[in-house]
This record gives sequence, C-alpha cells and structure tokens, in this order.
Amino acid sequence: MSSRNAGKAIAGLSIMCEFKKGATIYLLDEPSEHVFLLKEGTIKISRIGQDGQEIIMDIIAPGEIFGEMSLLGEDSRSTMAQPERRSPII
Repeated sequence: MSSRNAGKAIAGLSIMCEFKKGATIYLLDEPSEHVFLLKEGTIKISRIGQDGQEIIMDIIAPGEIFGEMSLLGEDSRSTMAQPERRSPII
C-alpha cells in the first residue's frame, strides 16, 4: 500500500477535533479507547501524585501521537491530557 493510500485509509477512520487551552481531552481512569495525533499546539500529559499535586509526565509536540497505551491493552487511562493552547487533533 502506498503512503498516499495509507493516508486516505487513515483519514477515513479518523476525525479532526479542536480543543481550547485548559479543556480536557481525557481524564485519569476514563476508558482508553482512542489514539490521538497532535496537529498543532502542545498537550500536557499529567497525573495526580499521592500528595494531590499534579505531576507533568510529558509535553506533546505537533506530529506526535499520544494515548497510544490503548493500543497496548490499557483498559483505562493512567494519565490525563490537556491542551496548553488551541490544539487541533486527529
């Protein structure tokens, strides 16, 4: 399959969403059902520590995939994802 055909196949299975700064893409313990590709902006991946404070695990940059643990059998999210600015996501 050519990369052009692969791109068309992926586009047929995906939707584009846009999240504003501070919105929630997914929360801790939500069902892990989707994988995301960041088109623009940045996404903060974090969790809450035992002391109740937020722990930033990663900052996702454009072109990066996140939420991929759903492909590896994760049933529920172990982190939360929030945009740090307007962020279109596929």
